[in-house]
Amino acid sequence: MRRVALFTFALITALPLGAASEPSVKAAWEKLAPHFEPPKEMASDFGVYESPLAKPEGGEVESAADWPARRLQILRKWRMRLGDWPPPLAKPELRIVKSEHRENFTQHQVVVQVAPLPTQSSPVADAKKPLESHGYLLVPDGEGPFPAVFVPFYEPLTSAGLKPGLKGHHDYGYQLAKRGYLTLSIGTPGGNESGSDTREALIRIGHDYGCQPLGFLAYVASNCHTLLAQREDVDPKRIGIVGLSYGGKWSMFGSLFDERYACAVWGDPGIDFDESNRNINYYEPWYIGYDFSKPIDGQRPRGVPDDTKPRTGLYKELIEQKQNLVDLVALMAPRPVLVSGGTEDKIERWKALNHLIKVNKLLGHEERVGLTLRETHVPDEQAAEQTYQFFDVFLKPKREEAKGAAVDPSPGQQSLIAVTDAAMRDAVGKGLAVLERGAAKYPDNRSCFSCHHQTLPLFAMTAADRIRTLDGGQPFPLKSDLAKSITEFTHSGFSGKHDSLREGTGIGGKTLTVGYGMWALDLAGHPRDETTDAMVEYLLKTQEDDGHWTYHSFRPPAASSIAMATALAVYGLEAYGTDEAVKPRVEKALTKAAGWFLKNETQPHQEDRIGVAWGEFLLGDRMKAAQVAATQAGAAGNSEGTGAVARGHAAKAGIDILWKSQRADGGWAQEATMSSDPYATSQALLMLSQTAAPGDDLNANPAYLRGLQYLLNTQRPEGSWHVKTRAKPVQVYFDNGDPHGKDQFLSMMATGWATTVLADALAPGKSPLNVSRRRNAR
Repeated sequence: MRRVALFTFALITALPLGAASEPSVKAAWEKLAPHFEPPKEMASDFGVYESPLAKPEGGEVESAADWPARRLQILRKWRMRLGDWPPPLAKPELRIVKSEHRENFTQHQVVVQVAPLPTQSSPVADAKKPLESHGYLLVPDGEGPFPAVFVPFYEPLTSAGLKPGLKGHHDYGYQLAKRGYLTLSIGTPGGNESGSDTREALIRIGHDYGCQPLGFLAYVASNCHTLLAQREDVDPKRIGIVGLSYGGKWSMFGSLFDERYACAVWGDPGIDFDESNRNINYYEPWYIGYDFSKPIDGQRPRGVPDDTKPRTGLYKELIEQKQNLVDLVALMAPRPVLVSGGTEDKIERWKALNHLIKVNKLLGHEERVGLTLRETHVPDEQAAEQTYQFFDVFLKPKREEAKGAAVDPSPGQQSLIAVTDAAMRDAVGKGLAVLERGAAKYPDNRSCFSCHHQTLPLFAMTAADRIRTLDGGQPFPLKSDLAKSITEFTHSGFSGKHDSLREGTGIGGKTLTVGYGMWALDLAGHPRDETTDAMVEYLLKTQEDDGHWTYHSFRPPAASSIAMATALAVYGLEAYGTDEAVKPRVEKALTKAAGWFLKNETQPHQEDRIGVAWGEFLLGDRMKAAQVAATQAGAAGNSEGTGAVARGHAAKAGIDILWKSQRADGGWAQEATMSSDPYATSQALLMLSQTAAPGDDLNANPAYLRGLQYLLNTQRPEGSWHVKTRAKPVQVYFDNGDPHGKDQFLSMMATGWATTVLADALAPGKSPLNVSRRRNAR
C-alpha cells in the first residue's frame, strides 16, 4: 500500500520560552506571558458552548491523531455555509503605482489583484477586469528574506501610517515595517483608497461572487498570502496577519481558512456572536447576513436585529440553529493567536477561547492563545505594543522548527486541507454519495444513456470498491444493486439500435456515445453479447482512413476531442472486440489508431492531451510497433524523446507535456486561457498515476501531491466538484437534482474523475483506466 505523505506547510512552532537565546524575544515574552493564560476563576469555564472536539456521530476527539479528521469536518461545514468562492489565484498580480523611500523602508503604492472576474455581473461591477484592492507594500531596508505581515482594513492609508492622527494606534503596517517586517496593507476589494464605500463594495461582492462577503474576505487573505509567499524577499514560512475591528474580522477569518498563516492578531473583532453589542455585527449583509434571494438594494436595513430589521442570510440560519463561532475558531490550532480585546472582546471571551486552548493541549501545545484587554475599541499605546511583541515572539525569529515540512511545497499552493489518507478517504466517501444519488435518480428523468450519469459514477464506484481496509477504515463496498441498474440502463440504451450500430449510422454523439457506453459496460463486467458485437461493428465502420474516430457536436470539454473519441474507441474494441471472426478487423483498426496517435502526440488542448495519453496507454506494444514501422519507413524522422515509457505505456513526450502544464495552484486547466478546474486536474492526475514507471515514487513528487491537494481544497462540502459549463446546449435542459444547476452534468463528470483519482491514490496500481486487461478474454 502506498502511503501518501502529509502535505502541509510547516507552522511556526517556536514556544515562547524556547526563545531565551534571543534577549529581545525573551523580554517581549515576559511581558506577554500573563495574557496567554486565563484568570484562575475562568480557567475551567467553557461557557454554554459545545466543544469543537465533539464529533457529530457521537463521542469526542480524544487524541491528536484524530483531530485532523474533525478539523476537516469543521472546515468543510463552514465552507458550505459561507458559499463557494473562486479557485485560488495561482499568481496574484501586484502593480506598483509609485515608490519612495521613507525612514528605514521603501514604500510602494500598489494595486493588488485579489480575485478573478466575477461569476455574474452586477449593474455596477466591472466585468472586464479581475477584482483589485488599493494598498501599500512596505519593504524594510536591508537583505531579506523578511518575515511578512498582511494588514487588511477599510482602507490602506491608516495601516500604512499615512493618517497622522492615527499613528501609534493601529497603523500596523507602518509600525511593523519599521521593526523589520515586510508588510502589505490593503483596503476593501473593489473599494477606493479612502474606503468610503466599504459596505456597498462588500454587498456587491456578495452578489457578484455568490458567497457571504466575510467568507470572500478570507479568500482574499489567502490570495494575499500567496502573493507575499511568492516574493523572493519574503520567508514564506513566516507570514502573519493582523487587523482591527472590520480588519479584525477579516484577519480572523483569513487565518482560520488558510493555515499557511503562521500566526495572527485579531484586533477586537468580536470572536463570537453577541447582539447586545451593536458593533459585533455579523448580521449585516456585508458580513454573513447577505440574502441571496434579494437584490443588492433590497438587503436588510442596518442595525441590531429587531422586528423591523430581521436577521437574514447565513447569520439567521446560525442563530436559529443555536450555532456560534467556537468550532470555527478551533481551526486556528496549533498556530499562535492573540485576541487584542477592547470594547467587543472582554474578559468573558476566555470562555470561548478555553475551547481553543483545549484543542491546543490535545495537540501538545500550550501558551498559544492570548487575550489582552483595554477599555477602548481603538488600541491604546500598550495594546499596540503588545501586538508588535506578539509578532516579535512568534514570527520574527528564524526558528529551526520552521524548517520541518514533510514536503517543501510551492509558495503558490493554498494549504487548506492536508493530503492524508483520512482526508482522501473522507473525500471519496462524499464524492461517491453524490454520484450514487445522481445515478440512481437519472432514469426517472431520461431514458437515454449518458456518460455523466452512468459511466463516470461506475468508474468511481469500481475504483472505490478496490480500496481495502486502511488503518482500520472500512472499504467502500460496490452497491451491487445500483451497479446492476446502471448496467441494465446502459445496455438498454443500445440494445434496440442493433441495425443502426451495424450500419455505422444513427447514433447521437457518434463515437463518444458508443465509447463511453462500452466503457461503462466493461467497468460493470458485462459479458460480450449481441449488443456489444453491434457496438464493435459501429466502431469498425466509423473509423476514418487515417486511424482516428470523431464525435458529433462540439460541446467542450467532454465532447471536443478527436483524440478522446479515438481513445474511447480503442478501449471499446479492446474490451469487446474478442470474437474470433472479427479479431483481424479489430487488430487492423487498432494498428491504424496507433499510427494516428504517433503522428498526433503533440496537442494544445487538455482533453486532446488526455486522449492521446490514454490511447497510447491502452495500445501499449502496438505503439512500439507503430513507432518502429514509422522509423523504418522514414516517416517519423528522429524519434528521440517520443518513445514509449516503461511498460510500453504512453508517449514520454505527451506525459512530459502534462507534467509541465500543471499550474502553480496545483491544478490543470482545460485551455491555456482558463483557470485550473477539477475536471482537467483529475484527468491529468489519473493519467500521470497510471503511466508512472515502476520505479516512480509519487509519494516523493511534490507536483503530484499538490494536484491531490488541489482536489481536496476544491471539493464542495456536500461532496461534489463544481466545474462551470461552457458548452452550448443541444437538448432541452432538465434538472436531475444534482448540485450546481445547469453545470451539474459536467460537474458530475468532474466528481466521477476526482473521486476515482483519490481512490487510486489510496490504493494505487489497480489500473482503473484499463479494467479489461485484468479479465479473461471474452
